[in-house]
Amino acid sequence: MTIRKMTLKDYPVVSGMMEALHRLHVENRPDLFTQAMCQNFQEKYEEMIQDDTCIPLLAEENDLPLGFCILYIQQPRGIILQKSAHMDDLFVAENARRKGVAKKLYREAQLRARAAGAAHMTLKVWAFNEPAIAFYRSMGMKVRSYYLEKEL
Repeated sequence: MTIRKMTLKDYPVVSGMMEALHRLHVENRPDLFTQAMCQNFQEKYEEMIQDDTCIPLLAEENDLPLGFCILYIQQPRGIILQKSAHMDDLFVAENARRKGVAKKLYREAQLRARAAGAAHMTLKVWAFNEPAIAFYRSMGMKVRSYYLEKEL
């Protein structure tokens, strides 16, 4: 398995995984996400690839995509005094799960974040995604803050 930075040419293989990740959000939070949001993935992908603060990673084996991770490097701002890295997405294709792909993507993201000078790595995980919460805890992540909501 290799992990490398995504390129514009990877969009056709990555788009299916991005859609699968988005469907997970639509199924679990239809009050916040709609399937129509998938329509501009290519434009967002192209912006992401060209963004200097973004580290988009692709895991593959024999030219077959297994998963991806999108990491953003953030400069100190507000009350955050250190450069940090924010993991926007980490996704593994269903047929590649439970084979160490997520761990390798996570560890590579961590290495690249450190190399970029980040002191911390953060992410947001939805409360419905209990397997992801368990995975991130197993990788040593802990709660930094709570983001609460109340329906009005």
